[in-house]
Amino acid sequence: MQARNASTSRLGIADAARAIQLCREGSIDDGIALYIQVINTKDDRGRRPQLPVGIHLRLLEDAGLTDAAAAIRHSAVMAGHNVCIGTAFKKPPDEIVAEYRGLFADGIVNSAMVADYLVELSKLNEIAELTEFIDPDRLFRRTEISIDDDDTPQAQFWNTVASTLLEQQSEDNWQEAVQSVHGMNYIRLADHRAPCIQRVLKEIHNHVSRYVADIGTGGTALPWVPQAFRLSAWALISSGFGYNSPHIHPKGWITGVLYVAGPDEIDPDGNPVGALRIGPPRGIENTAGWPNFAVAPKPGTLVLMPSYFTHWTTPLGRPGLRISIAFDVIDLRIEQTES
Repeated sequence: MQARNASTSRLGIADAARAIQLCREGSIDDGIALYIQVINTKDDRGRRPQLPVGIHLRLLEDAGLTDAAAAIRHSAVMAGHNVCIGTAFKKPPDEIVAEYRGLFADGIVNSAMVADYLVELSKLNEIAELTEFIDPDRLFRRTEISIDDDDTPQAQFWNTVASTLLEQQSEDNWQEAVQSVHGMNYIRLADHRAPCIQRVLKEIHNHVSRYVADIGTGGTALPWVPQAFRLSAWALISSGFGYNSPHIHPKGWITGVLYVAGPDEIDPDGNPVGALRIGPPRGIENTAGWPNFAVAPKPGTLVLMPSYFTHWTTPLGRPGLRISIAFDVIDLRIEQTES
């Protein structure tokens, strides 16, 4: 499996280099189309190729192909790729931070880039600015939601949602290790027509709208919050030992999770059983300013946060059931631009 993934990654890099060469040779439309195909290709573990997009863009700009560079940059950013040259070249943190600030000022930004920017800020001990981007009082929200459904008791409603999702379990949606998902069923909800699922998605949409209105668009942090959006949602079902490894959501602007089934218990160490964790990225030595939360997977618990927040889940550690509906907020302005 590792050899196949490495081969897939090398193939992506080779194709991307070929796409840039096509542009430089005059086959601009073909080069752009190939590059966009590469950046949206995933391997068998759901991972996109790690490309030096910023370097490729610089090659195009140096050749005077600014329109081709702009088209590829837009598609790459929307696909969640990082276009920072300093990061690709592993330049000093102060140079990387300066480049990010220029990119952000030009509206070239996604959650993957913000997440990397915050890591570089942490290296420079820029705690004040770091805190503005991850201020838990403003940007992290945990709510216990209540859904009225024809006088159905809340517990019964969540049981109905859980049963509806459990009926969708199959070998086809089992994910042993795909992206951050380990040992769980992954069920896409885009076309799920069950009334209880649609009712939940509507409630989530309402809470996201209020969240967007509350945090506003001013200040340094989250100046790109979408005012018009759609939800990209999926369900995750764990039978006790499944979990999510630490990750962010590079294509989303706001990310959330609503728990449908799970324990509301504390383990002997004082931590919630099967918790959702929000904390510093891996490898961070200076954890000052970074959030550190643990949320119990209690049915009806809704969490909202910027998509660049690093988060993960812990397994229940015993046979049991944890069901969540996770989602990203996708900016409709982006999709209108791409169409």
